[in-house]
Amino acid sequence: MGKVIKCLVFYATRFWHADTRGKLKGEAFCFHGPVVATFDATDDAGANPCLLAFVCGKDAAGASFDSAGNFADTFRHQVVSHLTEIFGEAAGRPQDFVAHAWARVPSIGGGYGSVPSPGLYSALLAVEARRKSSDVSVLLAGSDLAPCWSGYVEGALASAEIAAQTLQNGLRVSTADLKCSSKTSDDGRNNQNWNGARIWPGWQWRLFDRCLTLCKFVSLVFVIYRSSKYLFAQVFNGTES
Repeated sequence: MGKVIKCLVFYATRFWHADTRGKLKGEAFCFHGPVVATFDATDDAGANPCLLAFVCGKDAAGASFDSAGNFADTFRHQVVSHLTEIFGEAAGRPQDFVAHAWARVPSIGGGYGSVPSPGLYSALLAVEARRKSSDVSVLLAGSDLAPCWSGYVEGALASAEIAAQTLQNGLRVSTADLKCSSKTSDDGRNNQNWNGARIWPGWQWRLFDRCLTLCKFVSLVFVIYRSSKYLFAQVFNGTES
């Protein structure tokens, strides 16, 4: 699992929204750390203005803690300083700061979500096929296998529901025949792409997996070609327009 720290930074006002007359939504994505992404986590009533900030990868792995296991002041300062860089001086005056490191939870060991490598879904489908054709009573379940809200707790619950339905039907029912009943997230938004959708049949997953692999290969070839062309231009011509 990856290293992810989720930070909730509370403020007196929702300045990122009010100061721009609603033009800024509190969302930002950064190419350098420690903060890689932010979102507006203010409640629906607007009573608790809050920015949600994610610290990931090496920045999360290198976060400092005090002797009691709490985040050190240096970590808070790094996050708030980066938010100030993104949103301006007002972001440097938080009223409260709460953070959670998923990697420090023994039963979790890392951040939620995953980026499947080429061939992974095909391998999972092969396991599913062997399960249905034999007496092996092993079910795969988890947030990243859910047909909706993958990477979130709603997806984990949906996957658990599918596993329970499969057990109820004697372990011979394909998960492709079951639906995800999770329709709404905690913030009330619907997942229009996946709500009630069936999991793709095996051949569709294999096609998707191979198309993804082909796209990555073509992208790699293009990058190598452009890099080689640039290097040759530098060596023989000095510059390239």
